Amino acid sequence: MLTVTFLGTSAARPTVERNVSGLAVHREGETLLFECGEGTQRQMMRYGVSFAFKEIFFTHFHADHFLGVIGLIRTLGLQGRPDPLFLYGPKGAKKVLSTAMQLGVERVPFPIEINEVKAGDVVGKRDAYDICAFPTEHGGGPSLGYVIKEHVRRGRFDVEKAKAAGVPEGPLWGKLAKGEAIELADGRWLRWSDTAGAHRRIHRRHPSLRRHHRRGPGRRSLDSRGDVRRGRA
Repeated sequence: MLTVTFLGTSAARPTVERNVSGLAVHREGETLLFECGEGTQRQMMRYGVSFAFKEIFFTHFHADHFLGVIGLIRTLGLQGRPDPLFLYGPKGAKKVLSTAMQLGVERVPFPIEINEVKAGDVVGKRDAYDICAFPTEHGGGPSLGYVIKEHVRRGRFDVEKAKAAGVPEGPLWGKLAKGEAIELADGRWLRWSDTAGAHRRIHRRHPSLRRHHRRGPGRRSLDSRGDVRRGRA
């Protein structure tokens, strides 16, 4: 299941009902944080978003998209975090985020790695999906968007297709199911794809997410059935 929580949807400055930019994606036990505007950590506490994440992805470096990382990292330090934190952003990320990390007299007690990303990069490969950067246009400097792209695996072995192709039940079925090619008694060769169903994703594909234009949309968490839970962000 994939859950999306809008931690902030206001542009440039917060309002009484909305915080500035922040988005958390929770997928199969993993939390990904996109943007980290001022007050993001409080929104995470408010909506129960785990602090046990390892990456933050920034689309650009207008202040309302990254100022919250300063306090969030200090909080992680106070929590005794031992694990490294990886920060990703477009050109300029190292300069901007390195400066942000130096603010305050506290020493950050865990490793932080800052990575500059360009359109077309795959930002860390996972077993079931990749996070890919794509180009966007936004005034004031370089900007990117990110897409979570699930891996595709071969379709399941289709018994009816095998029978129709004249494959006798037995070891040959097993080979096809494992993705191997086989030779039939009449000399024909069959690939596994000849007896397979449609390709499948590693996990069930999440539903499309559409913004509702109404006052105070705040938080929307979607599961694979398309259920939506709303609050204030």
